[in-house]
Amino acid sequence: MLDDRIIERGREFLGSAGVRMENLLEGLQSERKAVEDERFHLNMERVEAEYQRKQLEEERHRLEEQRVKVLNEARAQAARELDEVRASLAKVKVDVSRVNMTRERLGEARQRVQDLEDKVTRIPEPRRSSRRAGADAEAISEASQGPLKIGDTVRVLSFGQNAELLGLSADRSEADVQMGPLRIRVNVDNLERLGKRQPAAGERAAPSVVLPRYEDRPEVAMQLDMRGWRVDAALEELETYLNDAAMSGMSSVRIVHGKGTGALRAAVREHLAHHPLVKSYTSAPPQEGGDGVTIVKLSV
Repeated sequence: MLDDRIIERGREFLGSAGVRMENLLEGLQSERKAVEDERFHLNMERVEAEYQRKQLEEERHRLEEQRVKVLNEARAQAARELDEVRASLAKVKVDVSRVNMTRERLGEARQRVQDLEDKVTRIPEPRRSSRRAGADAEAISEASQGPLKIGDTVRVLSFGQNAELLGLSADRSEADVQMGPLRIRVNVDNLERLGKRQPAAGERAAPSVVLPRYEDRPEVAMQLDMRGWRVDAALEELETYLNDAAMSGMSSVRIVHGKGTGALRAAVREHLAHHPLVKSYTSAPPQEGGDGVTIVKLSV
C-alpha cells in the first residue's frame, strides 16, 4: 500500500487543478458573453446607421422635389411677367398715335422686356427623374394632341383670353398670337391649345415652324411720297406709315416731302423729333434727293 502522505499529497494536487479548471471555464464564459454583447451592439449600430441613411436619402429626394418646384414656379412667374410686358409694348406700338408715350418710356419698356428675358434665361432647367420625366411627357402628349400649328385656337394663360396662333419661332419656344386687337409674342408654356384649325378645301396646311417674322405682317413700302400734300394730311398719313413700318419690323424708311418752300419738310421733321418710334433722322445724300428726302431710322 502507498504511504498515506503520498495519497494526501495527491488529493491536494487534484484539488488545486480542479480549481484552476473551474477558473478557466469561468473566464472563457465571460469572454464569450463579452463577444456576444459586442456583436449585439455592433448589429444595433448597423441597423441605426441604415435607418439614418434611409432618412437622409428621403430628405435628399424631398429637397430635390422642392428645388424643382421652386425653379418651375420661378420660370412660370418670370414668363408671365415677360408676356405681360410684351403685351404692353405691343399695345404701345399699335396705338402709339393715341398714347402720349415719350421715347424714354418706350425705352424703359423695352429694357424691362430684356431684363425679364435675361431673368428667364438665368433660371436653370430642373432635372427630373426618368420615371417622372416619362410620366410628364405622356401627360403633355395627351394634353397637346400633337404639335401646335398656325391657325390653332389657343388660350393665353397669363391673360385668361383666347387667341389665334399666328406663328412659331424656329426653336418652338415662343409664339405670336392674335388676341383681340393685339398681336403679341408669348412663351409657348403660357399657351393651351383649345382646337385645331381645319384648312378649307384645296388650301395648303400652314407650316408648324416659321421665321420670327410672318407672312401676314403689314405690307409697307420703303418710302412715303407726300409731295404736294397739305401739312395736316401729310402728318396724319406719316403717323400711320411709321406705325405700320415699326410693326413690320423695318429699321429705316424714306420720307419724300420735296424741297419747295420747306414748310412741309419742317413740319415732318418736327413731328419726327418727338416721335417715340423714331431713333434718328437725316437728309438723304445729294444723289438720292438731298433735303427733299428725309431718311428715318426706327427704334425697333
